Amino acid sequence: MPFSHHSHSGQFCPGHAKDSLEEVIQLAIAKKFQVFCLTEHMPRGKEDFYPEETSLVANEAAYFQEAQRLREKYADQIKILIGFEIDWIRPESRTLIEASLARHPFEFFMGSVHHTLTIPIDYDREMYVQARDLAGGTDEQLFEVYFDEQYQMLQQLKPLVVGHFDLIRLKSDDPERSFTQWPAVWERILRNLDFVASYGGLLELNSAALRKGMSEPFPTISAEERTPTTDFIEQGIRQTFAKEPSQVEWKDASGTTLGPYAALPHGSPSLSPSLDKRELAVLAVMTEYDAPYVLYAHSEIALAAGLSREQIQQAVDGMVPDGLDEQEAMVYSLALKLATLRR
Repeated sequence: MPFSHHSHSGQFCPGHAKDSLEEVIQLAIAKKFQVFCLTEHMPRGKEDFYPEETSLVANEAAYFQEAQRLREKYADQIKILIGFEIDWIRPESRTLIEASLARHPFEFFMGSVHHTLTIPIDYDREMYVQARDLAGGTDEQLFEVYFDEQYQMLQQLKPLVVGHFDLIRLKSDDPERSFTQWPAVWERILRNLDFVASYGGLLELNSAALRKGMSEPFPTISAEERTPTTDFIEQGIRQTFAKEPSQVEWKDASGTTLGPYAALPHGSPSLSPSLDKRELAVLAVMTEYDAPYVLYAHSEIALAAGLSREQIQQAVDGMVPDGLDEQEAMVYSLALKLATLRR
């Protein structure tokens, strides 16, 4: 079930990518992606333009129009979601994000932080050092500020997917450093991960880090951070993927846990419901919300957990699926009731 929820084109995001938006989609089709989310950058204030940028609002309008055309053109080959990647720079960024959502019926946005203390931290080394000096002069101090500002973004927006969670590594003195070396930074990371988990968010596995010279994608668990809980989570992932072939890589050659799975060891597996019960609860909630990407992703997970497509469809339609045991039916019914009451 190959999918991506973070992409850029050289046509609408020249500083980040190359090729036209259509060429990007054609490549996704050639790679046999089933779902592909378009996420060009949102407009920002002129004071935050990168050197190559001009009118971002006009760029956004042209992007949305072209994305709609391409979605219709390739509808029989790939499912395309049209969204954007946010830039959380300061609290006022929320106003700009809401303006984008008001201008166009976007289906999705990627929650990202590319600035710390209003200065880009992944554009070049010079800007990174400038931000670090403002933070106090050390990588550790800058990392603390970065994760605090990320936490502010998470609280304000609760993005469905969090982009390149630990992007702050990229231009630092030691991008491969284990965060556990800095207790104050590690504490902030765990806080942010707990918050993402509390509202049901996801972390993306972003391979751009490899293209930019790092040995692992964003985010990861280093060898020093491995625990018995990590092994427990990996066992569950292995069992899940064994039920249905997948092209998703969840470990690298050294055995390090990659991507969104890196966040899981910070939860409590002993308190977690089984995968099928958890997915039944998610599907119940989806009866009350229009979230195509979440529905797609969790339908595939539910299928891998042992539910049939007929049961998944019944769950999405608001009916207790046939063939559930007493506990499974109770989980679904309770989640459905809670979701209905919340609305």
